Amino acid sequence: MNSDERILKALEDLKDGQKTLQADVNSIKDIQQKHGERLESVESGQKELNAKVDNVELKVEVIHEYQQKAHGEIMGIMTDISEINGQEQKKLEKRVERIEEHLELPPMK
Repeated sequence: MNSDERILKALEDLKDGQKTLQADVNSIKDIQQKHGERLESVESGQKELNAKVDNVELKVEVIHEYQQKAHGEIMGIMTDISEINGQEQKKLEKRVERIEEHLELPPMK
């Protein structure tokens, strides 16, 4: 093989190597594009999750406020019941005292 043939062979080998490198570069570009699409999908999902978390936090706040209001109402009702029971207890005690006095019974304690 003469030097011209060797040069042509070397050029052909370089050309083949260049094609292989170009194919690898294209493959890498495709992979990068797919990763980019996946990253966009992940970011979109993250935004959706953040919106849902915000929604849940708002619902929790509303529930908490409702529970506090309900607790206050219940405590008010309990206080009223306690006062009514105390008044009824006093009335009952006076009635028992009057009956004891009328029947001349010793007081119960």
